[in-house]
Amino acid sequence: MALYSLVFYVWKTVLPLGLAPMYELPARVDPTSPRFLIPAIVAIGVTVALILVRRSWPAALAAWLVYGLTVAPVSGIVHNGPQLVADRYSYLACLGIAVLVGAAVAAAISSAALTPAMRAAVVVAGFTWIGALAILTLQQIPVWRDAETIWRRSLAVDPECAFCYGQSGALAGNRGDFVSAIAHFERVVALRPGNVHHRRNLGLALLKAGRPAEAAAQFEQILAKEPTDAGTRSRLGLALAQQGKMAEASREFERASRDDPRHVGALTNLGLSLIELGRPAEAIPYLEKAASLDPASGIIRQALARARTAPAR
Repeated sequence: MALYSLVFYVWKTVLPLGLAPMYELPARVDPTSPRFLIPAIVAIGVTVALILVRRSWPAALAAWLVYGLTVAPVSGIVHNGPQLVADRYSYLACLGIAVLVGAAVAAAISSAALTPAMRAAVVVAGFTWIGALAILTLQQIPVWRDAETIWRRSLAVDPECAFCYGQSGALAGNRGDFVSAIAHFERVVALRPGNVHHRRNLGLALLKAGRPAEAAAQFEQILAKEPTDAGTRSRLGLALAQQGKMAEASREFERASRDDPRHVGALTNLGLSLIELGRPAEAIPYLEKAASLDPASGIIRQALARARTAPAR
């Protein structure tokens, strides 16, 4: 990953095509795959070549070393986040490379070995390159207009970006478009089937879309691997309650409140389910605890008042 980064940032600085807000870390990093093997060979080859010519061209080795040291903390040696690389990591690191290129142009146009026509060609080529970069910059700016455009662009560059589908699904869910949200989250699960966390958003979107049975199936798969996940168990209880399975829902809320005694949602839903089951006296302690954890909640206060006045069945 670190050797891949060394080549990626220089290449994208020289020819910034196919830029994306997210270059997702693949599910498996295979060092023998062409994607990683070729940049590794190039990075090692460039380093060896610059060491060999260090006496005749020491500036190149110096710029390469400064670049490598600057990009090292974000190169993947110590990885953090869903990204393999990120354009923003190149801004500071590539300054040394830019200085080297500028120095090379300056040396070329002042060289007595070049004819005036050749020196003019170097200047024209340099300004043409800078002009092309300016045009590419103007094309890139609209990508950052809003979150939806960002993730649409990321998916256009990498249609297999699970993280991008997840972000697009979250945006769709926030605006109430659960059909699109579910489609995006299903794609995430298909791309990363081994990661149960991706099922959480899918289950929640299904629950909000009024498809509780399907939502329950997703939550159950999560709990099969993470049985003490109180948040997911509480959502499973909600899915069961929406299906009219109040007794089963109550058991899930009770288990969630045991796994996490400070989970306000589990405590509140347990209290409400007990009221629905005609056991308001049993609901009071759970609702009182929820109220102590979240005293500003009007829903909890109303539920507590209801439990104190509701007749037992």
